[in-house]
Amino acid sequence: SFYAMADTCSVTFRVRAQTNFGDTLVLVGGSAALGEWDPWGKGVRLSTTPEEYPIWSTAPLPCNVGAGAAPLEYKYVRLLGDGGTEWEVEGDNRAVPAAIGDEAAKYFKAKGKVLEFVVDDGDFSRVPLECCGYPADMKLGAALAMKAVGGAPQLLVLGDEVAAGSGAWCFNGWGSKLTAALNGRFGYGCVAHVGGDLDVYRAERDFEGLAAASPKPLVVLLAFSAGLRHVATCPDWDREPSCTAFVQAFEGLVGKIFEMGAYPMVAGLCPHG
Repeated sequence: SFYAMADTCSVTFRVRAQTNFGDTLVLVGGSAALGEWDPWGKGVRLSTTPEEYPIWSTAPLPCNVGAGAAPLEYKYVRLLGDGGTEWEVEGDNRAVPAAIGDEAAKYFKAKGKVLEFVVDDGDFSRVPLECCGYPADMKLGAALAMKAVGGAPQLLVLGDEVAAGSGAWCFNGWGSKLTAALNGRFGYGCVAHVGGDLDVYRAERDFEGLAAASPKPLVVLLAFSAGLRHVATCPDWDREPSCTAFVQAFEGLVGKIFEMGAYPMVAGLCPHG
């Protein structure tokens, strides 16, 4: 186990990495459980499937965590099919967040069982500024739902996985904080259709059905910034057509919102981590 502390849970580590045939990923760190920085001999192997690729995951690892534990540092290493080794090079080492201990204690108190936790480490060789992790049974976007108080207006959120909280600790991202603030101050209710396979194109195509599944909203918040994430690395010839198609779908969606008598609000680029 990682630490000799009181609050016990299991942790699955996930990272997004492109690989070639014959390559594999391992996690190594500063303890015997994490291979003592020996990728070929003792590293913790990650696996993927055709459905999950390029997401790689470890098996659940026992982790005893709690307040006062020294941070345990680790890195991911790509073991190449030709026998070579590629270490993460950008940024500092990653660290197992001691805050998992707080989540384990709260989870055991509420449900009476050991927490199964997922650490989402983002992209290989890009260490995020903030760690992202969540209980394995926590549903992405569930925290956005709010019941209106005393006839207050209704908010409808349509967005991608970032709007749902992906990349934020326990999915408590800007979306859930915004809806909680509106509900607490003004009584706003909120229904959210976020994450999964929802993108701006599907939202524009299926808007009538998505809007009909909730009380009529006064405001519709659109948050699809992740839909343009690939333009940073796509070929030059694909950049302008991709942006044009995205904007056309977005404009169509805004038009439909006005037609139903609601106000469209556009969330900017608001990633977590």
